[in-house]
Amino acid sequence: MTATDMDPFWVESRAKFLAAKSTVADPSACGTCRGLAAEGEPVKHDECQQRATLLQAPDHPHYEILAGFSLEENEQLPARFHVPVFDDLGKPNSWLCAVCWEEGTVVGWPCATAVKYGTEVFTPLDKAETAQEKQAAELAAYRALDLGDLDGRVSATCDNPEHPTWLRTQDDNRGCPWCRIDEVRTKVLAEAKDEVVTWLTKKAREFRANGEGEQADTASLLASKVARGAVRPNNLRMLPPDFFEPDHAYSHRDGSTFRCVAVTTHPDGGERVALGWHTDTADWTFVAVRNINHWTHEYDGVEPPAPQHYDKVPDPLDGCHWCACGNRWPCKGDGAVTG
Repeated sequence: MTATDMDPFWVESRAKFLAAKSTVADPSACGTCRGLAAEGEPVKHDECQQRATLLQAPDHPHYEILAGFSLEENEQLPARFHVPVFDDLGKPNSWLCAVCWEEGTVVGWPCATAVKYGTEVFTPLDKAETAQEKQAAELAAYRALDLGDLDGRVSATCDNPEHPTWLRTQDDNRGCPWCRIDEVRTKVLAEAKDEVVTWLTKKAREFRANGEGEQADTASLLASKVARGAVRPNNLRMLPPDFFEPDHAYSHRDGSTFRCVAVTTHPDGGERVALGWHTDTADWTFVAVRNINHWTHEYDGVEPPAPQHYDKVPDPLDGCHWCACGNRWPCKGDGAVTG
């Protein structure tokens, strides 16, 4: 310790610094301390003082991912994942590396990777503050949409009330970005439809060449349905009401939830199988459900539209007439048809 360190001025300054409390309150601080900080006064409680913030990277690997690798493999993960985490259950308590571990083995922090790469583990404060300022500016821009003019930009809308308002410069004559997304989506779906029809037609020819007439007829029928748009999401709602329906959620009496994505049938026995996502209190898991017992049907808030029944354009492949619901015409679903 030097003579300067013992100078009365610095001794007194250090003593005041240690005794003083912060004038910045932690987000979890009590109401009293938040009020004092708002007035520029020191907070009252030590635990209410603003602390340093330790954040993991947005793409930090989950426990299940890390558990599937060895310690050596986890040590090779990018430097940004090697942040400290406090173990308050072990004896003694200690700071550990968040990723350098495997079953029965942990590594204290800083780990070898954190020491090797140093500043690559954390984002420097100045860059983090710049990112926060950018986010704040973007948020302010969204909030200013009602003003109609922000830094020379004006708010713009399209004819679709479901599309949000966006900002554009005075000389920007481009159309609605959400309309453009819809156009691209329609184009992609059309291309996918053509590919499916081509594949089904090809399979029908292969079946017929191999003498499998029944399979060939089925493939041709499916190709025809897809080509004329008879396979639609609304048609899927025509499944019997005693089974799962795609795009609907169901709750089980045990508290779990199942979101049906598709319904298929067993290739041999014809048993219906619902495919979708299931969860209780953990992560979502893709499963197959065969029995609807003990499941409660919950619509997504939109009642399924009633099937339409009318004679559509004849099928170009076989000349037969088809109902709009996807069945042969005349259709029994039409009130004028009996038998």
